[in-house]
Amino acid sequence: GASPGGTGGGIKTTTFNLLIMGLRALVGSDRRIVILKRNVSESLVNRAFFIFTVSLFFVLLSYFLLLATQGAIHNVMGLLFEELSAFGTVGLSVGSSHIANVSLSADFNIVGKLVIMLSMVFGKIGPFSIAIALMEYQGNRNIQYPQLKMMIG
Repeated sequence: GASPGGTGGGIKTTTFNLLIMGLRALVGSDRRIVILKRNVSESLVNRAFFIFTVSLFFVLLSYFLLLATQGAIHNVMGLLFEELSAFGTVGLSVGSSHIANVSLSADFNIVGKLVIMLSMVFGKIGPFSIAIALMEYQGNRNIQYPQLKMMIG
């Protein structure tokens, strides 16, 4: 991943750091997480775990799709590297085994190329942003309207 404000995708370095600190707090005796003499809220740590879990699920799903559609003709580790590079929008590749000076993705069929493209978009936008965009707007649930009284009959 990249740092916040950067152009890279994937899990941000701050999210990864918060994830590690959250795991240390979970295992250790002190449950507090302190960064730069500031307490980190539990909701922020939960969000980091959510981002990591959704990202891991997406990368594994994409990798298995690549294995199913490209695995017979490509190296398993090369496919994993290509997927992780796409998710992080890194721009690295192991290279094509057939054509000189091109990405391994150049050898993929249309399904493999779509998987790589979706991984790049998902990695750049981020799982939390996508989850917020896909959630149905609930409105303000704290508003209570007065009881309707009408004559019927």
